[in-house]
Amino acid sequence: DYDGVEAVFALFARRAMMTGETYKFEPEEAVADSCFVTVLAKVTARGGGRTYEDRHCVVYRLDGGKVVEAWHHPARPDREADFYRGLP
Repeated sequence: DYDGVEAVFALFARRAMMTGETYKFEPEEAVADSCFVTVLAKVTARGGGRTYEDRHCVVYRLDGGKVVEAWHHPARPDREADFYRGLP
């Protein structure tokens, strides 16, 4: 879990560092209402001589026009874990 903007930005910075800034989150579809935004995206990254590619679903909960919670769901969480486990 990551609590607060600084923690989330630190996560993104760490992923960028681990992948030599090859991590890409490419939104393909989005659905929104006044309380939630759901994004389906293609995620790719390279590192350690390997390539990672998967589809992710990210759900954002909004309050007062700001994101207050987010849930990130890779289609194949085991592949994501294996990829990052092998990186420095």
